[in-house]
Formats: sequence, structure tokens, C-alpha cells
Amino acid sequence: MIRNTKDLYEKMLNTPDLAGKFELIGETLFWDLFDGFLVEIALTENDTYLSIASPREELIHWHPFAEDIYEEVCRMGTKGNVTLIRKNFFSVSLLYMGKAKDCPYPPNKTRAFGKLYRLTAK
Repeated sequence: MIRNTKDLYEKMLNTPDLAGKFELIGETLFWDLFDGFLVEIALTENDTYLSIASPREELIHWHPFAEDIYEEVCRMGTKGNVTLIRKNFFSVSLLYMGKAKDCPYPPNKTRAFGKLYRLTAK
């Protein structure tokens, strides 16, 4: 059972196919997973937080249930998996996380309004 960020960190250390490099600093896990984007994860008694940010700004964040956090980490961070995020003037949406071959959006898909980010775990 994962109770806090340290428990998650230790479980991630024992997961062989996770991409990128991660480190635990205090109560926050910092994960260099995608080119040009940093993932931050925190799991405390009161909140569970996962965010993806560029050096300039946060792209998206969400609050998964504590019991789902490890599954989300694996869907996002397994080598070769993709995370697809759509951002426009009014909202940001997480469209997909998982195996690239199962992604319902083609790699070269564009949007008329906003931007589509296709982040690959390397």
C-alpha cells in the first residue's frame, strides 16, 4: 500500500520499465520524464498531486486518488508510452496516457484552436 510520496518513490525504484530520472526531495518527487517538461508528484495525508510543467509554466495538474497514483505513474512513465494533452485559451485536457500504439489520436494530429502536446516517455 502506498501511503506517501516516499512509498511511491520506493515502488518506482523497483519498477524496471519506467523512463526518465526521478528524485525525492522532501515530500515531492521530481521526475525528468519528457523532453522539456518536468513531472512533480506529491502524496500526503490530505492530497495527491501530479503536474506536468515546462520551464516557463505549468501545463496541467490533477489530483488522482491515492490508490490510483501508481497506476497513473506507470501509464505515463513506462518507456515508449505517450501522454496527450490539449490546451486552448479556456481549458487544458488530459486526453490520453498509455501505450503509443493504442493512442486513439494520430501522431501528427493538429487542432484548429489550441495546441496538442504529445509527450513520450524516453
